[in-house]
Amino acid sequence: DFFHFAVPFIQRLSRFEESIEILRRAWTEERFSFAGKRFNSGNVAVYPKPLQSPHPPLWLAAWSDAGAVRAGRLGDAYVTDPIQSFAAVSAFNTAYRASAAAAGRAPNVVLMREILCAPSRDAAIERYGDGLAATYRYYWENDAFVLHWDDDLHKGAAFDDIELDSLMRDRVVVGSPDQCVEDLQRWAGALQADHIQLVVPPGKHERNLADKIATIHMLGEFVAAPLKEK
Repeated sequence: DFFHFAVPFIQRLSRFEESIEILRRAWTEERFSFAGKRFNSGNVAVYPKPLQSPHPPLWLAAWSDAGAVRAGRLGDAYVTDPIQSFAAVSAFNTAYRASAAAAGRAPNVVLMREILCAPSRDAAIERYGDGLAATYRYYWENDAFVLHWDDDLHKGAAFDDIELDSLMRDRVVVGSPDQCVEDLQRWAGALQADHIQLVVPPGKHERNLADKIATIHMLGEFVAAPLKEK
C-alpha cells in the first residue's frame, strides 16, 4: 500500500498516530486546526457529527509489544492479531493493560482467532487445512510470526519444512463446536476478552460456499450461545 501510494514506509507510525488525533478532533470539535509532522489542516469542520458519543470507538490492532502499548495509549480497544501464539498474545495483553492504565483508559480486549470448526477435528482440518496453510505461508514468508515464545519454531526456516500442526498449536481454534467453545473460553478467560472476532479460512474451492454456510451456522448455534452463557 505504501509503495503504490508513493508514501515512505518509515513514516507509517507518525502518520498513524496523527490520523488518530485528527479523527478524534474531527468527531468532537466544531472546528479545529492541526499542524503535525505529516498533516496540516486549518479551520476544518466535519459534518455530520457521529451519533455515538463522544465518537465511534477506535479499535487498534497490534501484534507486537510496541503496538500493544500504542493501543493502550491511544486506542479505545486492543484487537489481537489472529496468528501469534497464546504465549505471545498473553504478553501483548499484559503490555496493553499496563499502557491503558497509565493513560487512564479502561481496557477493552478484542480476541481475534482463526477458527476451523466442523462436526469433528478431522473434518475441520480436511475442510480448511489447505486454506489455513496458504494464509500462514503468506504470513511466514513475510516474517509476520513473532517466535520469541516458540521453542519449536525457528525464524528463517522454509515454510514447507514446518508441519502445519506445529504452527497451529496454541494458535488456531480447531475442532468440533464443543472443542472450539472450550478453546475460546480458555483464550477469552486468560485475556479477559470483551469481544471475540473469528476468522474462517478459505475452504476447498468446489464446496467452499456450502462449507462456509455450515460453519457459520455452527458458530452461531453451537459456539456463540455457550460463550455468551459464560
